[in-house]
Amino acid sequence: NIDFVLSPLPNIKGKVVNARDSEPITEFEVCVARGKRSHESPTCKRVVDPNGEFAMSADPDKDILTFRAEGYLLGEYSFDPQDPALGQTPITISLTPGDLWIDGIVQDENGSPVAGATVWASDGAPSARLQPRDAFITGEDGTFHLDAVPEKTIEVIASHSNYALGIT
Repeated sequence: NIDFVLSPLPNIKGKVVNARDSEPITEFEVCVARGKRSHESPTCKRVVDPNGEFAMSADPDKDILTFRAEGYLLGEYSFDPQDPALGQTPITISLTPGDLWIDGIVQDENGSPVAGATVWASDGAPSARLQPRDAFITGEDGTFHLDAVPEKTIEVIASHSNYALGIT
């Protein structure tokens, strides 16, 4: 027999605010990912709270929290496992409003829409081409809307497993 005793993960609490005026962001998504190199899908939760508050279980040794809200750039939080107040003191996440939006459609060479393509904005760095931080998956009609695109964007990339990478 093998017996295990599992300890619960700390419950991380915090608030998401607008970086420009510190007002709460009342609708957002928070995701927990198992480190930058993990292939596990992140666990995401949609939050609607008038004060911008959230609570989520996370492993401070492995997890990274990401925050997404319409009209804002993606936010990320990495834990300091040595922090003695971890899980006891609420964290504040400041999201920067984005000033640019990009709408478009992904099509194949015959002009037919490509559903399920991943589209993201990149600053041109090789890592941004391989690991999109704030991507959109096209619908059946191939359309996409990139919200809050960073001003330093120099290319938009579309990817689908059945097609070559598209870069504009």
